[in-house]
Amino acid sequence: MRPKSVSKPIPPDGGLKWPRPRLTDFEHWLSIKEALGKIVRVREVGPREAEILLITACRSRRVRSRYLAFWEGRTIVTAGNSYLDLYLADLDDKPRSSVQLGEDLVDPRRLRMEYRAIHASMWDVDQPPQPGFVDLKTGIFRAEDAQGSIQIHAHDLNRWLARPPKGPAPGTVSRYAEADQALFPEIARLMSEKKISTTEAARRLMLEGKVVGRGSDESRVRRLARAYKQRH
Repeated sequence: MRPKSVSKPIPPDGGLKWPRPRLTDFEHWLSIKEALGKIVRVREVGPREAEILLITACRSRRVRSRYLAFWEGRTIVTAGNSYLDLYLADLDDKPRSSVQLGEDLVDPRRLRMEYRAIHASMWDVDQPPQPGFVDLKTGIFRAEDAQGSIQIHAHDLNRWLARPPKGPAPGTVSRYAEADQALFPEIARLMSEKKISTTEAARRLMLEGKVVGRGSDESRVRRLARAYKQRH
């Protein structure tokens, strides 16, 4: 005689085993505007100081950043005709179906996108534009083959902001203050004689090789003009 089968109770979840969530599923990213707003609130600084802190954080390799890149790849939407597909794959000129994406004209059949990490060295905004560089004004990272909106890792930024700040407040120390002050009389003379702005006077002194410091020519011009306006 066969033993009577006993049915097992069905668990509430129906016996299904769901995969464990990955750590990346809980990652939260901030836009440049959101990251700067958080820094202003936490550190109680102004917008300019917040930008300096964000650059410092991303250059420290402790805060990750990325951008959503759009670019054109090989055509994956076929026309159902082998000759036409081959033509589309090798097409050099933009077809009539192209659309405007930012400043570029792209073929939607070739459009690709992915998140790409931004290396810490790319946050050296005082250097001349590199193959990839950060544009804080627009919140865009511009690479050779693509560009996209910058995102900052929220958890990394929170941990970095939780650390006590070291040294003087950003923007309060100028290594070239004395050299800049020595040029103030020449700036005043140029503004009076040539009827030009402070920035234009600083740019002329830079072209004469009188403005010292690191970074691009324009960054030195802005530094000198800003220093002059703070004193006059």
